[in-house]
Amino acid sequence: MERSTAEFLEDGGAADNGTIVFRTRPFGDLTTADRIAFQGALWNVREVRLIGRREGLEIRCVNVNGAG
Repeated sequence: MERSTAEFLEDGGAADNGTIVFRTRPFGDLTTADRIAFQGALWNVREVRLIGRREGLEIRCVNVNGAG
């Protein structure tokens, strides 16, 4: 069963563990082995979910350093 975005962010406290959710158009082959660079920080991809019928991607990430 997939967790909702709110559950993902609240898991352990979003501010404490540096979690973030990106929503974007579908692209390429993104996997949990990838990282995202955003605002000078690196984010480990934890989950990738398709939104609708290829309408978008929801990318759930955790900060590499463990803090936001």
